[in-house]
Amino acid sequence: MTELERLNQLLLDYFTEIEDRFSCQQKMLKLECLSGCGDCCLGSVTASLLEMLPLAVRLFQQGQADQIFQDLSGTSQESCYFYKRESIDGERGHCSIYSCRPLVCRVFGAFPRRDKWNKLELSVCKKIKSERWMAFEAAVKNLQHNQFEELSFSNVWKEKLMDLRPELATQEYPINSATLQAITFASMYFRM
Repeated sequence: MTELERLNQLLLDYFTEIEDRFSCQQKMLKLECLSGCGDCCLGSVTASLLEMLPLAVRLFQQGQADQIFQDLSGTSQESCYFYKRESIDGERGHCSIYSCRPLVCRVFGAFPRRDKWNKLELSVCKKIKSERWMAFEAAVKNLQHNQFEELSFSNVWKEKLMDLRPELATQEYPINSATLQAITFASMYFRM
């Protein structure tokens, strides 16, 4: 098993663990993402090279890396390239790389975190907050009474991710740029 294969498997296992933690928490809080909503995908999503590595590996395995690299190199598109619109305005759609999506996409919707002053806050998508305002208010009360485990905080998972390969995880880029960098990094292993 190559270094890239080991790192990729670590990331996939790690992402599964994150998925389990956050999806259960969001369902329990009744603050999971709205079905078919792609509002956040249309904005400026950021990720590290490390987070996009599983996608790059998959693209190489499926023989799509060169085409995606070419497509992404020729665009200044801010929104996620991998978001597939199902409505004209783009607010309805789906993720075409769901199993390989980065950390932010796995925890986004609703998650507790500590701000730069270490104060607890609940980060919730504005659409979820407006549609499920009662659940949001209940979750904020739980947070104020410190009823969340530390493992429920996104920054804890980000720190764990950085521990895997800090040089690949520290800097965040727009998701399309992070994907280009991950493809470039993975190409060193696939083109040997």
